[in-house]
Amino acid sequence: MNDRMVSAPSAPQIPGLPCNGAALLAALAFTVFLGGCITYTPQELSAMPGLQLCEMQLYSRVNLKDETKRLVQNELSRRKEDCRKYVPEIEADREWEREQAMYCCTGP
Repeated sequence: MNDRMVSAPSAPQIPGLPCNGAALLAALAFTVFLGGCITYTPQELSAMPGLQLCEMQLYSRVNLKDETKRLVQNELSRRKEDCRKYVPEIEADREWEREQAMYCCTGP
């Protein structure tokens, strides 16, 4: 039997991206921990661009407190925003994020 231990090569790191398994697990645990905990004031929401509000409305609802969900909806109504116009841009951003998550740790 061979006494030498062979370890798998580590994935290349890209500065600024959490590309190792421990960082990804920590990010996931933190997201679960925050579920239903994110809150904003009406002033913060009124300063946000419509795109960001619509993204929150469409994709981040599970992470928002009920009061914040109501405030986001009120702000969108006040502005008469139609979130459908932002869907292509939001989907493109989400696709880019998926690709970054998928390919950030692979080699050439």
